[in-house]
Amino acid sequence: MHLEPIGLYSNKIASLDELKDGDTVAVPRDTTNYARALYLLESAGLLEMDVPFEEADLSVVTESNITANPKNLNLVSIERPQLARQLDDAQITAAVINSNYALEAGLNPAEDAIVTEEVENNPFSNLLVVRAENENDPAVTALAEALESPETAAWIEETYSGAVLPVHSTN
Repeated sequence: MHLEPIGLYSNKIASLDELKDGDTVAVPRDTTNYARALYLLESAGLLEMDVPFEEADLSVVTESNITANPKNLNLVSIERPQLARQLDDAQITAAVINSNYALEAGLNPAEDAIVTEEVENNPFSNLLVVRAENENDPAVTALAEALESPETAAWIEETYSGAVLPVHSTN
């Protein structure tokens, strides 16, 4: 029903055009968010991957899946809670940071991220899941309708200012 997007942040550059050949970009060390970061960088035109995002098994994506790195970016893996702190490191030009950690660091994902994940068809969206036998339960139906309502979407947008984005089911 919502997505907490990852984004590319920097204290040194304001746009992708300012990234220089050989700059260092910090990415999350954990497997899933590492893959997520690589595909975010691909969506920004900074990398090319051997498998489209929609077909990738994100649990096994590594640097070896990068087929092109036109700016010769140096990717360094860092634990997620430490990524925002790396923005002040002289060696790190930018970092891919989950929005919850960005918020904790005083960043505003809607304003400070150079690029963020797309909401549409994003497999990292949080969803309402119920057992098959409860699918038609009136309480579940009411909850699903409330979570997908325009009012809830507006509340998410107003409350989280881009750190959390509303997502609507396609089913």
